[in-house]
Amino acid sequence: MKEDVLYKYECYKIIDACMEVHSVLGFGFLGQVYQQALEVEFNNRQQGRTLSKFRQAFP
Repeated sequence: MKEDVLYKYECYKIIDACMEVHSVLGFGFLGQVYQQALEVEFNNRQQGRTLSKFRQAFP
């Protein structure tokens, strides 16, 4: 059975941001740390910046 996802593009962007934050921070932090980092990531993406661009600049 195939299920259609409502707001598929938006879901993809949210999950992408979550995965990026997790790949930068790793595991072991409290949820509040990830929440704050995700807020920063969403704000950066609105301005056209992402953590992945930052990681490329500083390998």
